[in-house]
Amino acid sequence: MNRLLFAILLIAQGFFLSVAPARCDPAPDAQGRFDIVAAPTAVTDWAGVKYDRVTGQTWIAVKGKWSMIEEKDDLPKSIYKIIIIPLSNDFEAVRIDTHSGKSWRLRGGKWQSMD
Repeated sequence: MNRLLFAILLIAQGFFLSVAPARCDPAPDAQGRFDIVAAPTAVTDWAGVKYDRVTGQTWIAVKGKWSMIEEKDDLPKSIYKIIIIPLSNDFEAVRIDTHSGKSWRLRGGKWQSMD
């Protein structure tokens, strides 16, 4: 009888573990998963890029809304960092995969590999 009860408990535990809600990827550190970088510009007052530090997915501020920047290739999960540099009439943005060192430059609204 004890073996049967033990087997039922094991099966029930496996069932409840398999239907437990999926958890989101944890934040990479205390800074959180998402970040925004911004810089003043002469033409638009400011330029900004919002990004997911884990997936590298990015959005650019366009007329008060976030517009996704399309990716040429799939990015691996990692820890990404973006810097933005104000220029006289525009801005420059650079993204780096902090694990591999691969980097991209934002040109014409698209990420271009620098490697």
